[in-house]
Amino acid sequence: MDKGASSLNAAAAEKDRRSSILLGQSEVSIFSRFLAKAIDALLLVAVFLLGRALSTVVGVALAAFWCSGLDAWGNGQSIGKKIMGLCVIDVSSAMPCNFRNSFLRNFPLVVAILFGSTSYLWGFFLILAVPLLTLEVYLLLTLESRVRLGDVLGNTRVVERLEDSFDVLQ
Repeated sequence: MDKGASSLNAAAAEKDRRSSILLGQSEVSIFSRFLAKAIDALLLVAVFLLGRALSTVVGVALAAFWCSGLDAWGNGQSIGKKIMGLCVIDVSSAMPCNFRNSFLRNFPLVVAILFGSTSYLWGFFLILAVPLLTLEVYLLLTLESRVRLGDVLGNTRVVERLEDSFDVLQ
């Protein structure tokens, strides 16, 4: 009986955790998030092209690895997020995103990289990656909490962290 009560408590805690991610309002502007993602995307293309100089497989592998750990490298801040004064945190601990959170958070993007970068896999890209990326953008634009599918998967949220941002005006 005690085991049943603990599983009910665990289920309630999981529901509260998911609700806290999906509900509420975000203090981070959509423009800041898109600009940070654009900066990160440019760097991702550079990583891909540098790796592709050796071979396409190396380029794809480096890009997928870079993307999967993007938000875990610098204290929950990718380079784009650092410039824009944003940070990715784990919702349950309020600590900066770790590699596991970052991998889960960026999984839809890694799928797009893996299937979109090889012409043999473009069918899978259209079937899997395009709907995932469409859902990412749809959630980001329609929910007040401004979370995307990756935030739900990784149990993360993007918050402002201006004190750690680069001062680009100096």
